[in-house]
Amino acid sequence: MTDIKQFIMANGDEIVCEVLEWASYEDPDMVVRRAYQVITVDDPYKAIRYFTLRPWMVYQSGEEIFNTINSNHIISEANPTAKLLHQYKMTIAESEKRDEEFEEEVEKVSKKIDSLLNNINTDSSSDNIIYFGSKDKLH
Repeated sequence: MTDIKQFIMANGDEIVCEVLEWASYEDPDMVVRRAYQVITVDDPYKAIRYFTLRPWMVYQSGEEIFNTINSNHIISEANPTAKLLHQYKMTIAESEKRDEEFEEEVEKVSKKIDSLLNNINTDSSSDNIIYFGSKDKLH
C-alpha cells in the first residue's frame, strides 16, 4: 500500500503524491508517482481562494510513471485533508481516462452544443433587426 502525502518543497511548490519508497540514511531519494501540484488562485473581489491540481511535471503522470524526489528539498510533510484527498483522487481518475473515454465525452458535449445551436431561432424576419440611425446603412 502506498502513502499519499502532501509536501511543501524548498522552492515553494506544494505537491500531493503517492510515496512508494521513502528516503533512507544512505539514499535521500524518495520514489513517488502521480505527483500533482496544488495551485492556489485568490479572487480579491469576492474574497475567495480557489485550489486546483495540476501535474507537477509535464507528461509525468500515470500509474506506470515513477519520479524521484530528493528528501533534502522537502520543507514540510502532512497527510492531506479529506477534501484534498477527494480532489486528488478525482483528478487522477480524470487524467488517466483512456483516449476513447475522453473522445466519448467530447462527442457528448459536442452533441449538446449542436442541440442548443439548433434550438436558437434563426428566423430572419424584420422583427429580429434593430436599426441604428437610418435604414439604408449597415453597421
